[in-house]
Amino acid sequence: MRFERAELIGTGTERNFYRYEVLSKADSVTDTGGTKATSGRHTPRFRLLQITDIQLADLSSPNRFEFVNKLAEIEEAKPFIPGHRPSELLTLHAAIASIEKANSIHDRRRVDVALFTGDLIDSSQLNEAEAIVSILEGGEVDPGVLFGSYQGVQGPFIDDYFYYKPEAPSDLMGDRFGFPRIKGLLEASLASQRSPGLTMPWLVANGNHEVLIQGMGAVNHEASSHATRDRKPIGFKPTDINYALLAKGYEADPTSLFPIVDSVVIEPLGSRRALLEGELGAMIRNAKGEPKGHGLTDYISGEFNYLSYFGDGDFVVIALDSANRAGGARGRVSKSAYVILEENLTKAHRDFPTALIVVISHHSLSEIDFEEGEITLGQIESILNRYKVLLWLSGHTHKDRVVDNITNPNRSFIEVTSASIADWPSSIREIEVFDDAVNGKLVINLRSHVVSEGATTGDMRAIESGELSELVAVHAAIATNSASLLNVDVEAEVLKPLSIEVPRERYL
Repeated sequence: MRFERAELIGTGTERNFYRYEVLSKADSVTDTGGTKATSGRHTPRFRLLQITDIQLADLSSPNRFEFVNKLAEIEEAKPFIPGHRPSELLTLHAAIASIEKANSIHDRRRVDVALFTGDLIDSSQLNEAEAIVSILEGGEVDPGVLFGSYQGVQGPFIDDYFYYKPEAPSDLMGDRFGFPRIKGLLEASLASQRSPGLTMPWLVANGNHEVLIQGMGAVNHEASSHATRDRKPIGFKPTDINYALLAKGYEADPTSLFPIVDSVVIEPLGSRRALLEGELGAMIRNAKGEPKGHGLTDYISGEFNYLSYFGDGDFVVIALDSANRAGGARGRVSKSAYVILEENLTKAHRDFPTALIVVISHHSLSEIDFEEGEITLGQIESILNRYKVLLWLSGHTHKDRVVDNITNPNRSFIEVTSASIADWPSSIREIEVFDDAVNGKLVINLRSHVVSEGATTGDMRAIESGELSELVAVHAAIATNSASLLNVDVEAEVLKPLSIEVPRERYL
C-alpha cells in the first residue's frame, strides 16, 4: 500500500499541499489479501481487527495546551509535543469512518472481534468518554452537545497566526506550507454525525490518554476542576522556563503549569471534568454490543485487566492495563496488573486448554518502563512464554511495527504495534490466524486498511456536501501533509501485507 501524490491543492513559500490517493491491492486479490492461505485450511481459525489511538478530543478544553507545539525546536520541551494536530477538527469523523470500515470488512469476511488498544480519547475527560462510547455502540454524536461551542485554536475565537485556521485569510500553515482555505469546514466539523456502531464484538484496552491529562499529566482534583472553568490557556507568560523540569513537574501535577500561562475567557462546561477511577470501565461495561460487558463483566477496579473467551475460533483475549496513573506517557505494569495477568493466563490454560492466546495492551514492551522494585521485563517475557501467548497487540507510537520473534529465545510471542487513527495513515489492522494442523504450523496474516480509502472531496476550496465521506477525505489530506512536514516519506510503501509462519506445537 502506498500514497501517491494526485493533485496540487495549495502553494506555500517552503512546501506545497497535495491531495494523495491510496493505492492498495488488499481487497482486490485473494481472500487473504495477497498473503498466504494454507494447504491445511482456507478459512482462518479466527480473524481480528485492531484499531488504536483515535485520541478524540474536546478541542476547547481548558486542559489542552496547544501552544506547546511552538516549542518543537526545543529538545527539553519534546515530552509536551504534540499538543495539537492540524487535522484534529475532523478526528471525530475519522473515528466514525474507522467503525464503518470495520463493519464493511465484517460484511465481506466474518470478524470475530475488534480490539481497541488504547488512547480512544485525548485528555481523560467525561465528555470525551461519552462521545467515544456513542461512536463504538452507535448513535448520534453531536459535538455541540458534547463539547459546547467551539472555542479552540482553529477558529476565529483565538487570534493566533501560528495555527492552521482553514477559514482565516492567512496563517503560518497556509503561507509557508500551502495548507488550503476551506470555506465552511468549521461549521461542517461541528455538525452532528451518526455512527453505525460496531456490528461485531469489541473489546478495549486502557491507554495513557484515558487516565492522564493530555496523556501526560496525573489527574488530581484541582486539574479536574480546572477543566470545567472559564479560562483556556493560550501561551506561556514571558519568563525563563526550564522545560525539562516543567515537563517532569507537569507529569506529577498538571496544575504546576497554570500559574505561568496566559489565558482567555471561554464558556465553562461541567462535563469536561476528569473521569473518576473506574468510570470509563463502567461506561464500556454498560455499552451496547457484544460481548456483554465487553470483557469487563467482573470489573471492580479502575484497571482494564480481564479475560474474554471466543468459542467459535477457540481463542482467548487477555487485556493488560499498562497506563501509568502517576503521570508520563510511557507505560508501567503494576504489581496488581501482573498478578491478574498471571491469574488470567492460568485460567486460560485451565479452562480453555486448546485455545490460542492474544494479549492486548496500549504499550508494547519497548514503551514500558521497568523500575527497580517493580515488575521486571524478564518476568513479563517469562510468563508470556510459559503460557504460550501467540500475539501481543499494542498501539501508542502511532507507527506500524511487527516483530515475529522467531529467533528470539526470550520471546515466543509475535509483537504487533499498529498505526493510529489520529495521524497519517489513519488505518486499522486486520489479523487472520490459520491453523494448519496438517502441516504442523500456524499462519498469521496481517494487512491494513486506510479508513479514508474511497472517500472523496472536491477541490477543497469549500465544503460541498458536508457528508462524512467528504470530511474524512479532508482529514486524510491534512493528516498526510502534516506527516510530510515532519519529514515522513508519505509516498513510500507502507502497511505492507505480511505473513508469518510459526510451529503449531509452540503454541498448542
